[in-house]
Amino acid sequence: AAESLGVDWFGVDSIVEAESLRKAGLKKPILVLGYILQNGIENAMKNNISLTIADFTSLENLKTLNKNSGKLKIHLKIDTGMHRQGFIVSEIPAVIKILRSGTLPVILEGVYTHFSSAKNPAFPAVTVNQMEEFKKAVALLESSGFKSLIKHAAATSGAIIFPQSRFNLARIGIGLYGL
Repeated sequence: AAESLGVDWFGVDSIVEAESLRKAGLKKPILVLGYILQNGIENAMKNNISLTIADFTSLENLKTLNKNSGKLKIHLKIDTGMHRQGFIVSEIPAVIKILRSGTLPVILEGVYTHFSSAKNPAFPAVTVNQMEEFKKAVALLESSGFKSLIKHAAATSGAIIFPQSRFNLARIGIGLYGL
């Protein structure tokens, strides 16, 4: 299905789902969008699975990783208005400082946000404002040397209603089911 649909990436909620895809032979990149317990992080590194980092505690926990095991690929989640999880734009300089410190065996592979109301075209201002906040976070990261980031904001509704929100990756989940 991945080949016939032209899928480049898979987004899953948990490390268990990601590991199941790897065991089934899937070689495409996988991003865990949900929270991951500390004991699953090493497995992510071993299985070339990218993880979401959405708070300072999770970021600091990466200091305990074995630096000889390679580097963990991470995507930062930015809270631009969903108010569920993620770094707010004003926290990005502190995140950059931690990433630049050299104490974490990580590669900042991507950055993303989640829209709170993109499925409702009657209120486009909310989504447009979230895109602007996201662009501020991206600009801070890029101006600090984090170039070539995978940037994603659009899930199914955002990709359809706000094509400018696709950046260079769109998370089409429920759209695969025809919704």
